[in-house]
Order: sequence, then C-alpha cells, then structure tokens
Amino acid sequence: MSRVRAFTQVELLVVIGIITLLIAILLPAMRRAKEQANRIACGSNLRQLGVAFIAYSQEHRGRFMGPAFFGADFKDNWIAYPPKGKIQESQIIAYFGKPFNTNVLKCPSDDTTHGPTAWTGPYPYSYAVSLWLYSYGVVGMQQIRYPAKVVMLIDESVQTVDDGAFCGCRIRLGQNHLSVRHDKLTDYTRNPNDGRGNVLYADGHVEFVERMLFSAANFVKNLAPR
Repeated sequence: MSRVRAFTQVELLVVIGIITLLIAILLPAMRRAKEQANRIACGSNLRQLGVAFIAYSQEHRGRFMGPAFFGADFKDNWIAYPPKGKIQESQIIAYFGKPFNTNVLKCPSDDTTHGPTAWTGPYPYSYAVSLWLYSYGVVGMQQIRYPAKVVMLIDESVQTVDDGAFCGCRIRLGQNHLSVRHDKLTDYTRNPNDGRGNVLYADGHVEFVERMLFSAANFVKNLAPR
C-alpha cells in the first residue's frame, strides 16, 4: 500500500515564500492597471459633461452654464449643492437620462469622504469648471478663438475641491487644483507641479496633462481666450 508523501515544513515555507514573492511582483502591476482603467472612466465622465456644456451653450446663444460656488444663484449653475441648492436643481441634469446618476460627477478613484469642509462637510463630487473663462469676460463658446487650448473642466484635487469651480489663486499657496490621483495615487503631494491629471478642453477633448501646465506662469496662456 503506497503512502501519500506530505510536504515537509521547509517545502511549505518555500512554497509560501514563492507565493508571497509573486504577489509582491503582481500587485503593483494590478494596481496600475486598475488606476489606468479608472483614469479612462474619469476621462469618459469629463467628456460626457463636456457634451452637456456644449449642448447647453448651443441652446443658450453660446452662453455657458454658470460656475458653481457658495452664494451664487443656483438656477443658472451647472451643479448645485447644499446648503443653498440640491443636485436636482443643477442645469447639467437636463442633458442626462432620468433618474440622474451622480456617478458621472465623481472620479472612480476619488474618495469623496475626504477633502475641504468649506460649507457642510466634504465636497461630494470631483469635477470643477474654470472660473478663468468668466474672469476674462468669456460668457460663451463664440468668444473662444481656440477651444482646443482653453480648459473647461478638470478633475480637481481633494486639497482644493469644494464648490464645482476652480481658479489659479491657490497656486500661490503651494497648491494645485489638478488632481494627480491617477498618476501618484494620492493628491497630497508637496510639489504643486508634480504629476498629471485629467483635463477637458472647450472643444470636448480630454487630455492627461502635466500639472506644471497649471503653474502660475502658464495660467493665462493656457486658460485665457486668445
């Protein structure tokens, strides 16, 4: 009668060691693959929002949906949030199916339970429209000469996102609005020009751009109408 040979303790330790080594090798690659998929999904969200912005502009004599920020008149804002508004009051909703799926407003890698607590707690969405379009007097698509060079929306960093709009003011404070969660897996980086993030341009295309393009020196050149 044959006997079944069992693994020795040394053999078990060797097998466990090999499995541990394989996990250590494969886990970073799997994490990168997942993050790349999330980056693509995030870009898709931005494109859908871009289509809605452009459609709104075509229906309103070239005018954009208003930027969202605390104290604004929410009836014209692209996105509304508490305490003065509800998501159902957002202008963007008219361009999506019912019931409205708020996932289109959230990057799949964004943990929206964190971030600034400016008004009523952590801001629940990920994307922000450029206030620079309005700061330079742009009120509609017809005033943008080169839409492919003008930023409309970005995937915003958890260090600054709090109201659905962004400008260049915080760069002077050592912060950068553009999220690098797909590149560095964290937005809490000390270098405001380090990493890349998703950006939607006024012609509707999305790019994964270097954060340094959002430096104070390049803000007007990249965001202002020409």
